[in-house]
Amino acid sequence: SSHFKNVHADIQSSLDGWFQRRCPLAYLGCTFVQYPWHPFGQKTNVIYNQHLMAFAVKPEIDPVLSEAKKRLRSRQRNERIALTSLPLEILKYIAGFLDSVSLSQLAQVSVQMRDICATLLHERGMVFLLWKKKRYSHGRTSWRVCGKIWKFSTL
Repeated sequence: SSHFKNVHADIQSSLDGWFQRRCPLAYLGCTFVQYPWHPFGQKTNVIYNQHLMAFAVKPEIDPVLSEAKKRLRSRQRNERIALTSLPLEILKYIAGFLDSVSLSQLAQVSVQMRDICATLLHERGMVFLLWKKKRYSHGRTSWRVCGKIWKFSTL
């Protein structure tokens, strides 16, 4: 079935068991599961966004920021500021808290947001290989890397 191929054969096998670890007695009914997969040295988790059907890295929110969010909600709803009216330094700071999928989406909003996200590309993006099919005169074909491109992950 496609579930077995996509999840068990492709995703979990390529993660080398990092996605979740089950108790060796799971076949007897033990339900203990450990989710150890997260980037080294950062307080983050790997999440799956069902709407985008993509994996992403989600940073944990600092409690200080959570408190600030609660205080902002208590203000009047009329006091709204356009995101684009904020100084460039603040926009870059805010973008630094976003996961790769959110950065990918934000970069599509406007030229200004794309430029801001581009400053984080080498730190938070990844290199994708561009492939080109080569046909030989004897009929065989092969694939060759024809370039590299920096992008934010949507997987």
